[in-house]
Amino acid sequence: SEEAFKMDYIFKSPTEIVVRWEINNSYYLYKEKFSFSSKDYFIDEIKLPIARIKEDSYFGKSEVYYNFVEVNLIIRPKTQKKTRRTLALEYQGCWEGGVCYPIEKIILKL
Repeated sequence: SEEAFKMDYIFKSPTEIVVRWEINNSYYLYKEKFSFSSKDYFIDEIKLPIARIKEDSYFGKSEVYYNFVEVNLIIRPKTQKKTRRTLALEYQGCWEGGVCYPIEKIILKL
């Protein structure tokens, strides 16, 4: 799935991180399968763009993203210690040809 969904991230500010996926042609990501958590940060807000509705053979009527999706997270450190912090994220996508990938779990070291 790493080739179908290329993910990267940037800090827009000390309290905002942007996570982006480039989605190959004929693939899509499910909006409801995105999950973000952290033992090091409070996640105050998750901003997802408007998705397209797709009648999906696996999950029925679903909100999905094609081509590109960018998620903005408003975060705050839980402590002021200057340590390496992590953010866990999950996502899931499919190929239009009928193959769905298992949920992908990634730990970002920030």
